[in-house]
Amino acid sequence: MVCLPNIINPLIMLERLYPYVFSNDLAEAQALMGEESGIRCRRTSPSSNMTFCKRQRQANTMPNLQPFVLYASAPFAASANPWKVAFILEELELPYQFEKIHEADKKQQPFLSLNPNGKVPVLIDPNNNNITIWESGAIIDYLIDVYDIQHTLHYASGPEKHLTRCWEHFQMSGQGPYFGQMVWYTTFHHETLPSVIERYGNEIKRFLGVIDAHLGSQGTEYLVGDRVTYADIMFLPYCKGLATIIYPELDTSQWQNYTAWIGRISSRPAIARALKIMDAAVLQHKEYIASVLAQK
Repeated sequence: MVCLPNIINPLIMLERLYPYVFSNDLAEAQALMGEESGIRCRRTSPSSNMTFCKRQRQANTMPNLQPFVLYASAPFAASANPWKVAFILEELELPYQFEKIHEADKKQQPFLSLNPNGKVPVLIDPNNNNITIWESGAIIDYLIDVYDIQHTLHYASGPEKHLTRCWEHFQMSGQGPYFGQMVWYTTFHHETLPSVIERYGNEIKRFLGVIDAHLGSQGTEYLVGDRVTYADIMFLPYCKGLATIIYPELDTSQWQNYTAWIGRISSRPAIARALKIMDAAVLQHKEYIASVLAQK
């Protein structure tokens, strides 16, 4: 399930993270998602410019859930962090819709009443008294605690439960900041700073080495235990952006365990559906990036 907000011309600077573009055309949404995927697409309301795509729920999942509202940056739902949440929603088969918000609107009411820090993502759960959670890690923790009742993406107990949290926090501290700043300083910063770009590039390489070495020494296909967890999935949005936007000149083939791991996560049916939309969107965003660079 993926929500496809309206495409609008870029009028503001994007956030510093991996960008995507979407369409509000219902036929296009259905075509992108594929007839075989079991997707139902509809308008969120007659007056809405949002298209809400909801996968038919399996009999063994929670019935009659209202769609979660996931806030992302306008105009392109630019930040990778909301996509970390979206992937978890996809895997848990929870219905959701994107709500796009411009940068200036994040720093004033009413958005500040949702997140005092004025950033995305924010998740509103209408199935639980409209509880509003902010910070991507906190949102994912909430979804796992409340909705992963079959332990699809987490271990309920034992060392694996706590080791998964280690990798979750490493993603938020050791991947997101460095990947995001690499985009900022190579694209949007008002001057080119080679030493800064080199530093973030080296941190990205170090990150890849950490993942690659761990997978190799552990001898399994995922970060913790013998199955995928929410921690594996949290790394994916930035990793997918590495070759297209963040650090396209970097050859990652030397980190063979890492590249195989990304391939396994990307091929999961729920993730693959969302990635179809992202891959199509990246072409449009690259045009925007080119226009930004041309003005520097």
